[in-house]
Parts: sequence; C-alpha cells; structure tokens
Amino acid sequence: MLIGLVRHGLTDWNALGKIQGQTDIPLNEEGRHQARLLAKRLQQEPYHWDFVISSGLSRAEETATIIASELHIPLASPDDRLRERKYGQVEGLTAEERESQFGPEWHLQDLGQESDLELMSRGLVFVDDMWRKHPESNILVVSMVGSWHSSTNWFVRATTDVSVICR
Repeated sequence: MLIGLVRHGLTDWNALGKIQGQTDIPLNEEGRHQARLLAKRLQQEPYHWDFVISSGLSRAEETATIIASELHIPLASPDDRLRERKYGQVEGLTAEERESQFGPEWHLQDLGQESDLELMSRGLVFVDDMWRKHPESNILVVSMVGSWHSSTNWFVRATTDVSVICR
C-alpha cells in the first residue's frame, strides 16, 4: 500500500492567513489551478494511483475531484477522519487576530481545538482501515497537509508496511 498525501488547493482564507480548521471554505481560482497543475504532475510520476479520497470539506473534495478526473481514477466517498484539525474559537482568525484576542500562547489554551492525541487517533484509525480494506492499493489522500499528516506520518512509517509520500 502506498498513500500519497496531497494538500488541498488555495482558498481565500489561506490567502488572508486565516486558520480554516473545519470551517468549509471553498477553493478559489488559484486553488483550482493548483489542483490541475498537480494532476498534470502526477501523470508524469512513476506511481500508479488506484483512487482518490478526501476529507469531504469542499476545498479538499474539489481538489480530489479535479485530480481524479485528470488521472481517470475513481473518487471514493469522503471520509470525515481526514478533516483538518478543529480549531474552535480561532477558526477564521489571522495570526495577528489570534494573538490579539488570546495572547501569543493561544495554542496552549482550551479554545475548543482538537488535541494532538485526538487528531493522531483519527488519522491512525483511517490508515488502519485503509490497510485492512485496500492493502494492495495506492491511494491519494487530499486533506490539510499540516497537522493531520505530520501527526500520523511518523507512526505509520515506524509500524506498518504502508509507504507515505508527502508532497
């Protein structure tokens, strides 16, 4: 099994520096262009991908749809376990706004955000589920590349025969 990790394309909130979390913000035109460029690049790489799956948030789902269409591979039903970290009260805020409202150590406060353990747990359950259901498949996973991928990547590499490619 090979899992390719793909970050969704750009949104207006990304461009403004706002934390999106699980707020459903769509791709902008640049994000759609990025998804098309990535699909073209994936066509040139030596890997064969069996299907694409995303978190179901519209930015990830549209990125996955564009890639699946360009690669002529199936788009699996979305999986909530791939959603970006829930950031609670700081979703929609820029770094300046977060620090102004909650101080520079905002991330250490309980503001309704998902913990590292919660995030890692759902990510690992997803990987285990894919391993059990699709052990011979190569899967493109479209999500937020930061927190989810970094929290699961080290564990997956250390404990299974799953290969993870971060791009």
